Amino acid sequence: MGASQTYHSRRVARFGVFEFDLTHLKLSRNGRDTGLQQQPATLLAYMVDRAGMVVTRAELKDAIWQSGTYVEFDFGLNTAINRLRRALRDSAAEPRYIETVPKQGYRFIAPVELVLPIPLPGPELVEAAPSGVRKTMEAAGPTAFPARPDQRKKRRRRLGIAAASLALLAGGVIALRGPNRQAVESAAVVRSYLALPPGHVPEVVVVSPKGDEVVYQAVANGVRGLYRRSLEEEDSRPIPGSEGGTQPFYSPDGTGIGFFAPGCIRVEQPDGTRDVVHIPEEFDLRRAIWGEDQSIYYTTPEQGIWKVAARGGTAPRQVLKPEASASASPFYFPQQVLGGDPPTLLCSANSGPKRRWISRLAADGGSRPEKVVERAMGGQLMSNSHLLYYWQGKLFAAPFDRRSMKLAGSGVEVATNVAPNGWRGPNAGVSESGTLVYLEQERPVNRLVWVDAQGRETPLASPEANYEQAEVSPDGSRIAIVRRDGPELWTVWIHDLRSGAWDRLLEQDTPYPRMAWSPDGKSAVVSAAFREAEFVNLYRLPVGREGGSPERLLEAPNEGEFPNAWSGAANAILFTAGVHVGTQSDVYTLPLEGPRQPRPLVASKGVDRAPAFSTDGHWFAYASDAGGKSQVFVQRFDQSSPAQQISKAGGSDPLWAPDGGGLYFLDPRHALMEVPCRGGGCGGALRQVQGPGFAEPGDWWTRAYSIAPNGRFLVIREAQRERAPEPRIRVVVNWLQEVRRLVPPSRGGQ
Repeated sequence: MGASQTYHSRRVARFGVFEFDLTHLKLSRNGRDTGLQQQPATLLAYMVDRAGMVVTRAELKDAIWQSGTYVEFDFGLNTAINRLRRALRDSAAEPRYIETVPKQGYRFIAPVELVLPIPLPGPELVEAAPSGVRKTMEAAGPTAFPARPDQRKKRRRRLGIAAASLALLAGGVIALRGPNRQAVESAAVVRSYLALPPGHVPEVVVVSPKGDEVVYQAVANGVRGLYRRSLEEEDSRPIPGSEGGTQPFYSPDGTGIGFFAPGCIRVEQPDGTRDVVHIPEEFDLRRAIWGEDQSIYYTTPEQGIWKVAARGGTAPRQVLKPEASASASPFYFPQQVLGGDPPTLLCSANSGPKRRWISRLAADGGSRPEKVVERAMGGQLMSNSHLLYYWQGKLFAAPFDRRSMKLAGSGVEVATNVAPNGWRGPNAGVSESGTLVYLEQERPVNRLVWVDAQGRETPLASPEANYEQAEVSPDGSRIAIVRRDGPELWTVWIHDLRSGAWDRLLEQDTPYPRMAWSPDGKSAVVSAAFREAEFVNLYRLPVGREGGSPERLLEAPNEGEFPNAWSGAANAILFTAGVHVGTQSDVYTLPLEGPRQPRPLVASKGVDRAPAFSTDGHWFAYASDAGGKSQVFVQRFDQSSPAQQISKAGGSDPLWAPDGGGLYFLDPRHALMEVPCRGGGCGGALRQVQGPGFAEPGDWWTRAYSIAPNGRFLVIREAQRERAPEPRIRVVVNWLQEVRRLVPPSRGGQ
C-alpha cells in the first residue's frame, strides 16, 4: 500500500478542541499529543464509535476486559474513565464529552466529526535571543512596535540599519509560504525574553496599552516594589512610592500606573502620585483595573467589586454585590471594561478549585452577572474579537460575537506554560498592538531532606518530584507524602523507611490533598475529594494492611477543609478551613467523640493557618497575619485564656518539639526558631535552631516541615540546579497573527 493510501485510510474524529486518531489511538488537543494511555484510549475509541449511544458497563467488560475478573474490571474501568476525563478536561458533574448514565454506563455526548488529517501551514515564527527584544522586533517590521513621539527620529535611523534584516526576514516568509504574496504584508511573530536586572524576582507583569513597555512587581534585595521597563531600554526604573506595592495596572492611555500600596490604592501619573481609596492592609485577594470612564474598578474584602474615580476625591460605589450566602459565595475579580452604553464589565469569579468562570455585567451596576465561559480565569476581549482566558497553565482564545456579547465557538489553546496570578487569572497581558507578555510557569522539582540538630543534611532515598507535603509518622517509621504528578493529578503516598516500599494511598484530580497522621499511625485524616466533589473534605483513611473504606468526618462541602494535627490526648483534630467571606482562612477543631460538630478556634480578618497541638493536648499554636504581618500565637485548647503572641518580628508554621519542651516556628528569613515551653505554655528567649532558608513556607494549608520522634527535621527543598534561571519576562510580538490563524474570528465579532 502506498504512502498516500495509508494516509487516507486513517480515521480521525474531531470533537471540540480535540482530534482522536482512531487507527493509532492518539488523542491530541490543539495539535499536541495528550499522552493518553492505551487502556483509556481504547475505551475512548469504543465510545466515539458509538457517540450518542449508551454504552453499558457489561458491554465494555465484554469488549475490552474480556479476561479480567469483575473486581479487576470495575477498578480498571473507573481508573480509565477518570484518566480519560482528565485528558479531556471533562467533569462528571458538568460533562462536555462523557456523560455518566446512572446504573447503566456511559455516553459520549459531544458532536463528532470524522475528518482526514490535512496539515496546515503556520505563520513565520522568529525566536529572538534572550539578550534583547527591540532589535528583533524592528526586524519584524515597522508595525510590530509603536514608538513614542520623542523616539521616532532615533527609530527611523535604526530602521535604516535594520532594512537588510527586514528584507531577509520577508524573504524567509516567502520561502516558507511559497507563492502566497500576502505573507509579505504580515509582520512576523517574534518571540523573545526581556532580561531583568540581577536579583529581581518577578511576581506579576502587565503590558502598556501601546505595547511599548511593561510594569512588573518584583522582590529585590528583600523588598517588594514595582518597576517600569521600556522594551527599548536596558534598565528598569523603580516607580516612586511603590515600596510594598502589588498588583499594578495601567491607565487606558498608558501614562498612569495604579497599584495596591499598603492600606490603599495608589496612582502614579506625570502630574504626581496620590492615594485614591482605602483598602484594608491584610486583604490579600486584590485586583483592580482602570476603565476608559476614568474609574478604577477593584475587589473588596466582602468579595464585591467597587469603583472610584481615578482622580480621587469621591466616594466609591458598589458595582457588584455577590448573592448573600455562606462560604460558597464567589470571589469576583474585575478584568476589563468594554465600550457601550452603559459600558460592560468583564469579571472572573472563583468559588472553588474547579468552579471558576468569566461573567459580564453592566459597569454601572445595573445588572446581575451573566456567565460567558465556564472553567476559565481572567478574561480579556482582544481587538480581533477573540476572548482570551486562562485555565491550568494555558491561554485559550475563543471567537466572540460583540453583538450578542457571547462566545461564537470553542476555545483553542494558544499559549502554554503561563504562570497564574493567584486566583485572578494569568500572569499575562496583551497590548492593543498585539504584544503578549507573560511570566512562565515554573514546574517545581523538589527533594526530601533530613536535617539534624547540627544542621547536617541527609537526602531521603526518594526520586525528585513536585512534593507538596511530607509528614513523619508518630513512631518515625513511615512518611506520608503528597505529590503533584500532573496539571490535574495529585497522589498521596506512604513511604516505609525500613523496607523502602512506596504504597499509594490516594489519587485524585481535585487540588490540595493534605494529611495528618492518627496518634497510633494506623490511619490518617486526609483532605480528599470523592465522587467528583468540588472541594476537598475531611476523611479518615486506613494506612497499611488494615483495609477499609474512607470515612467522611465532616459535612461541609462549600469551603475546603485541610487537616493539620491529630491529638490523642485531646481526642480531636485541628484543621484549616476556607476561604471564608471576610475572614479568609480560619482554624477549627473537630472533636472525635459525641456529635462531631466543628468548633471555630481562630477566625480573624486575616489568614489564620498551621495549627498544631501541644503534646498534652491542652494547648495549640497557630499563625495569623490579622495584624498585617504573620505572627505565631499560643492559646489554651479550651480557650479559657486569651492567645499569647510568641514571635516578635514575624513568624509562621509553628510545631511543637516531640518532648513538648519547645515550640518551633519560621521567622521572616525562614530560619527555624525555638521558644521554651513548660506545661504547654511558652515564653522566654528565642533561639535560632537552623539558619535562614531552612524551609520555604507553602500555601495557607500546609506546614513547611515535619519532625521525627528523634528530633530530626524532614524538609522539602528545591532540587539543585546546574544554573539558576535568570529573571526574565516572555515577550511575543505580533502574537495576534498567530491567534487569527489558530482561531478564525466570528462573523459577528468585527
